Amino acid sequence: MNIRTLALSGASLGALTLSLVGVAHTPVGATVAQIAVKSCNKVGPCLAWTNTANGSGTSIPTAFTGTATGNSGSGFFGEATGLNGSGVWGRANIDNSGSAAAGVYGDSFGTAVGVFGYAHGSGEAIFGRNATSNTGAWEMSISNGDAQTVMYVDDGGDMSIVGNLTVDGSCTGCSETNRLRSYAQRTTTPQLEDVGEGIVRNGRAYVALDASLVRGIDGTKPYLVTITPEGDCDGLYVANRTPQGFEVRELHGGRSSVQFAYRLVAHPYGAPATRLPLITQSKYQPALPH
Repeated sequence: MNIRTLALSGASLGALTLSLVGVAHTPVGATVAQIAVKSCNKVGPCLAWTNTANGSGTSIPTAFTGTATGNSGSGFFGEATGLNGSGVWGRANIDNSGSAAAGVYGDSFGTAVGVFGYAHGSGEAIFGRNATSNTGAWEMSISNGDAQTVMYVDDGGDMSIVGNLTVDGSCTGCSETNRLRSYAQRTTTPQLEDVGEGIVRNGRAYVALDASLVRGIDGTKPYLVTITPEGDCDGLYVANRTPQGFEVRELHGGRSSVQFAYRLVAHPYGAPATRLPLITQSKYQPALPH
């Protein structure tokens, strides 16, 4: 293998691929060794490069810098053809000072995409995993230009957003570019709802809860039921509620036979019970290159 030494520009580094082999510890501004293009057969990346320089201010050291100046070029491109390989793989270490680093960082100008993932087959276009054992750790977060976190998902699968949750769905006369926007309901506590209909015969009815609903609600907390008669009667009320179902009766001992609709609101199993908790919104942003 022939090795020659020269100073690499961002454009020349952008042409490198994972078929390269080499390791170097390079301070900022120094020359680096360019390894000739060659395929390899080994466990781990064919290309490994470490920058051990300490940056300050806007001078942040980067092991690789790739620049694309064409209309559809890529600053750095990595491709993995094995079963468990990674086209681009990055690891970030954090110290106890509170500063953070980014394993993979993408910067976008104009309408370009900072980080783009494309999957063929059943794989994930972008996959992220937080391997820490700390409860409540974030698996994914998105911040705005003021470094305020506007969306995050924690290791328990809970997602929090700043703003309104909307769904742009299909409708009669809708198209792929013209959809109907709806808004998610906001409640003061976690809720699991069910709706249905029943019939009062001779002034009484019993509604058994669906078995799947019973498994999904917290049986130690009461649930609410709203009854709406769908016919002429003296009025209906809920006489008894149990974890398995509820009884409906007509007012004043009436003995009407009438259909009714109901809405049930229960507390989901395993959900927190705090009403409108006040949280401190975190500002978390990795130390970004400039």
